[in-house]
Amino acid sequence: MVCQLRNGLKLLELHVDFIEYRPVRKESAVAEEAQTVPTRIDDAFVVLTSVEPEDDEQVAEEAVRDVVEFMKRLRVPRMVIYPFAHLSKDLATPEHALEILKFMENIARRNGVEVHRSPFGWNKALTLSVKGHPLAERSRVYTKASLAQQKPSAPLEKTYLILTPDGSLFPPSQMNNLELPDGFKVLVEKEALGKALPEVIEPEHSKILKRFDIDWEELSDSGHMHYGPEGTLIHDLISDYASKIVRELGFPVYFVKGTNMFSLESKPIREHANLFGQRMYKVDVDGRPHVLRYAACFQQFALARKWVISYRSLPFGMFEVADSYRLEQRGELELGFRLRRMSMPDLHVFCRDIPQAMEMVEKIHDRIYLEIEKLGRDYYSLYNLTSRKFFEENREFFLRLLRRERKPVLLSFYPEDSSYYWVLNIEYHIVDRFGRPRE
Repeated sequence: MVCQLRNGLKLLELHVDFIEYRPVRKESAVAEEAQTVPTRIDDAFVVLTSVEPEDDEQVAEEAVRDVVEFMKRLRVPRMVIYPFAHLSKDLATPEHALEILKFMENIARRNGVEVHRSPFGWNKALTLSVKGHPLAERSRVYTKASLAQQKPSAPLEKTYLILTPDGSLFPPSQMNNLELPDGFKVLVEKEALGKALPEVIEPEHSKILKRFDIDWEELSDSGHMHYGPEGTLIHDLISDYASKIVRELGFPVYFVKGTNMFSLESKPIREHANLFGQRMYKVDVDGRPHVLRYAACFQQFALARKWVISYRSLPFGMFEVADSYRLEQRGELELGFRLRRMSMPDLHVFCRDIPQAMEMVEKIHDRIYLEIEKLGRDYYSLYNLTSRKFFEENREFFLRLLRRERKPVLLSFYPEDSSYYWVLNIEYHIVDRFGRPRE
């Protein structure tokens, strides 16, 4: 039986002389509108489809492409997508399943196929006649894992340049010909030239944290810390100080709190999680896939979508010291620095347009430097960009940022077609006593 196959998007595919179905009665709250009259389609490729919780658009697109290619081999003129829950014991929510089925229909149509989709959420009377040739019946399962095996992702080819405060650009290979701060050279060597970092068995800060009973919690998963009374006081004072800084930025900021878990069956969550990659901390609850949030994004935008926002309200911020989770590799975990569970002061600023966004970036950039200077330290910055055009069109904006830094920055250009949701991402690095840049 097909239902015994591994988890994934399950298809039972039939080349038929005809298929006839008649909606009888609704059986789902998200049932589509349909007439209770028979629909007959001749000489078609019927795709009986069962959607599971972790099936997403990437998996669905691969499935449709495979079906279309097979149809062309058989010279079948049309496709019928038919919801068929009986292929799986682990079904997606009706909302998620309908979303994926509609997506499959659109992809098939974009591939030049005549496509029909039977109404979702109905109990239907079904009659079909399968052709008798050897390829008239087949079953398939499509998963993210199988997709990754078929199409291994190539590493991003990033290019690097050094930008100086006078606006000059230099390749990292010319670094030794320039007068650069030693800490900045360390950043360039690590990020652009691939120099290995010195190994450190136990950093000094780990010993200090343990003295205040901030240590690994042995009864939890790796990468989770506990805080004794002194450690808790330190944590809460830092949290309060971060909140104080946010209140002083000069525009309205709304403080919020939220859950630490979101459903991967929600399209916005799923799409963001796919961009985030392999460090997701997944949890199954009642057989449903969830992700522990890795920043405050999910909760803040989930709240903001329900607000009535006028352009007169902009700019404004949303802020939370967010309980955040990232499934970092076990060998890279470091007490107080690289964790699987952390407290992240996370601020999102909603802006009217790009010029206002730039104004807010400058304001926050200035405050970031003011705070590090209070500690008698300095940052060395890496500017990640997904568009060289954006950089060239807004050079004066970048030079204003450099005037505050008063030193060069390293630019990292991603390929123009890379699927990131940001155009500029600034990493602020210190260089520790062992000569390692730390973001």
